[in-house]
Parts: sequence; structure tokens; C-alpha cells
Amino acid sequence: MRPLRLLWIFPLVVTLLPAGRALAGAQLSVEEQRAKLIKYRKPYLDFAMPAGRAKRELGKLLKRYTRIGEPGRVEVHGLTLPPLSAEADYCYAATVELDKGARFSELARYGLDRRGGRPSADRRLVALGRTLWVNLGCYQKREEVQVKIAALSRSIANGHDFSDEVGEGTARVQYYRFGNSPFLVPRKDFDKRVHKETRGYRLEKTWRGRLEKPDVLSLRLARGKCYIMVFVLDPKAEVSDEVRRSKNISFDWKAPMMDTSAGGLRGPGGISDFGCAFASERVQFMIGKVQMRQGNSLGKGRYDLKLYARKARRGELARLKREDERARRASRDEDARRKAEHCAMCREKHWGDQAAFEDCAAQLYDRKACY
Repeated sequence: MRPLRLLWIFPLVVTLLPAGRALAGAQLSVEEQRAKLIKYRKPYLDFAMPAGRAKRELGKLLKRYTRIGEPGRVEVHGLTLPPLSAEADYCYAATVELDKGARFSELARYGLDRRGGRPSADRRLVALGRTLWVNLGCYQKREEVQVKIAALSRSIANGHDFSDEVGEGTARVQYYRFGNSPFLVPRKDFDKRVHKETRGYRLEKTWRGRLEKPDVLSLRLARGKCYIMVFVLDPKAEVSDEVRRSKNISFDWKAPMMDTSAGGLRGPGGISDFGCAFASERVQFMIGKVQMRQGNSLGKGRYDLKLYARKARRGELARLKREDERARRASRDEDARRKAEHCAMCREKHWGDQAAFEDCAAQLYDRKACY
């Protein structure tokens, strides 16, 4: 009778055999593995987009890019882009355009992966008909870049590697880039901007300083005059790595009534518009880092500061004063609103606990500010 007790095991084994075979990915055929890999996925790369629409969409993506170098040809199977020498302060992209007779694989429709390039860059690839757009990211230093485009190759342990199955035939690869730093603005363009911004102004005074220890200028501004300060780097001057990473230098005016920051770096210099003085007063002008971390040194070399001035036009001073008062009033109202919201939050959260309530208020304001 003992053999009869084991008869119930036979149907169970027959039922579990296909499942056990499926769990062992290495035992599946290549076609079965490919089918399993895409079974629960949806295709999201549109290689059937009409040529006209694809051209328009590609034009939008490459709007601020400039083509660089000559196109190269690569095999679509095991798609590896030609080596790229990326320069500092530039962002790069590439297009992969299929040659006649070439095609992307069915597996590629379900996802392609960029391997190489900046890890922080968007790894999403955009399919535009027979063209693939690849974002390679932005670079802060010179790098040699090698990028491979891979098809789906995960999800099946010990299975076949499908990463090379991007397609068949050959494709043309073209690189593009755009400048991602204000330091890339040519000096002649900066000079044109200075000429435009200071039209109608007169040069009053020039100072020379060093980036190693920028000077703080004490200026006497006259009521009814409008002022612009122009910062110009010497051609041999070099800004620090910290300034280059922040991509800016702060221009600060410290007046008795209000401090203000205006302007920014554009190529070999910057323009800071103070506006018009409502009263004769002494102000301080200083340049520095956007974030003060390692002293105020901005680099090595000389720079010039040029102060331009003009008389306010008729009615301009009154108009600017009204605008200034409106801006101050709006700022005060906004500060009061934020304070009321913070106090209400602290009061609701710590009702009945005065010490905790004051600690909460002190996170943004004085301990007694909410009474």
C-alpha cells in the first residue's frame, strides 16, 4: 500500500516542472528569455515617428546646441559612440541616425540605456523616428568620454546578455555642445554689452585691484544721479576653481537704508546697476564669492572697476521712489504673512507648552516674536 500513497506526488511534479524550468533562466532558450524580458513591459521608444515630426522635435532638442566635429559611423549592433574629448564648461549631446537599410531592434523599443558620460545627466534617450538623441551631460573639467548604448540585459539571472542587440546595420553619429558658463562669453561681446548699458552715462572714476584680496570701495553718491559699476578682468587674470564652479561673482552695494546685490558675471567681467540715488549718501561697493567658504580670494591677477554716472531724467527719480516704496511695502507684507504663518504653526503644535512654543518661534525669529 506504501507505493499507492506516493501517487499524489506525480501530478504535483508534472505541474511544477514548467515553473521550475522558468525559474532557472539559464535553461530557457534565447527566444524564451527575450519574450520573458519584455513580457511585462511597454514599448516607449517611438522608432516609427514620421520624418517631418521627428525633424521638428530634434530641432527643439538641439535649439541651443552647436554641431562640433565631423560625423562618424558606427555599427548599430553593440552600439558604441566614437570617443569624445569633452571640454570644461560645456554640455554635450549626440544624435545617432540610421543609415539606409539599418534598423533598431524590437527589443530596443522597450528601453535603451546610456553607459558612460556624466552619471548625473538625464540618462533618458529620445527616439525620433530613425534618429536617437543622447544626452551626455555637462562637464566642469576636461574628460575623455566613451559611451555605449545598451539594450535591455537585466531581469533574468544567468541568462543571455541582450545588451548588444540595439539593431542592425550602420548609423551616423554627430556630436553637439553648448556653453554652460558665463566665462565663455567673448570679450568683444562683453564690450558691446557695456557700451549698450552705459549709453548716456559718463565715466567718473576707475579703480584697479587684485583678485587675491578684492578692495571694498567707499563711494559718495549724489542725489538725483544714477550709477553703474563695471567690473573688468585683466586678460591674464584667472578666477579660482570655487568661483568657476559657482559661475558667478556677487556685486554688493551697502547703503544706510538698504543693501542690494545687482548684476552678475558675463565673460571677462560684469555690470552692476545701482539705480538712482534718492539722497546724497555714502555707500560701500564690494565684490566677492556667491558663497563665502574659503576666504574672499577670487583667484589671481588684476581687475578694474569703472563707475559710470548720469543725471536722472525728468520724473524718473519720483517714479523710481514710488516703485521702491511699493517693493518695500510688499516685502514687509510678505514678511508679516510668513511670520504669522510660522507663529500659528508653532502655537497649534505646542499648545500649552510655553517653552516648546518659544523654541519653535526661535527657529526663524526672536523667542518672544510670536506674542
